[in-house]
Amino acid sequence: MNKYLQAAVDRYPVDLKDKKIHPISDVDGQIIFEIIEIFKKIRFKNVVEILESYKFKSDDDIALSLLDVNTNIGKEKGENDNNLFIRYLNTCGRRLDLFLLISYDSIDLDIKDQGIKYCIRLNPTPEGVKSIPFYSNEILVYDVLEDRDKILKSLDSYMELYRGIFL
Repeated sequence: MNKYLQAAVDRYPVDLKDKKIHPISDVDGQIIFEIIEIFKKIRFKNVVEILESYKFKSDDDIALSLLDVNTNIGKEKGENDNNLFIRYLNTCGRRLDLFLLISYDSIDLDIKDQGIKYCIRLNPTPEGVKSIPFYSNEILVYDVLEDRDKILKSLDSYMELYRGIFL
């Protein structure tokens, strides 16, 4: 807890400290509402669920639930809809730094003697530009359409989170 929060805690009325659910101000309510909205936008579902029951469940239960989530971030395996902590993507035998990705598109190539290859072109860049981004016009090649589409879905999810919704 930072010093400003601690100072506010120290000023809290002693006669209210034994309550299961502590009162908050209008502004504190608005702050919690905005925090919930932020967590919704980054798809942090378990934190949203906990915070939506804030001031319905006891404050101790909420604090313990949040501590549990915070302690276990990155430790749990299984389905995770939250890409907040993903920076690198392993594909085609290499690790891509997603922070360097600006855009991408999918293309299908008919390669002589090899058939159709399903590809993703990273950071499509026309000739003659002043600045060339990392991964400029690099091609990721997949033999199976489903493999490429799985990576495209991961890229779409990441880009929506960090760059905004695709139109």
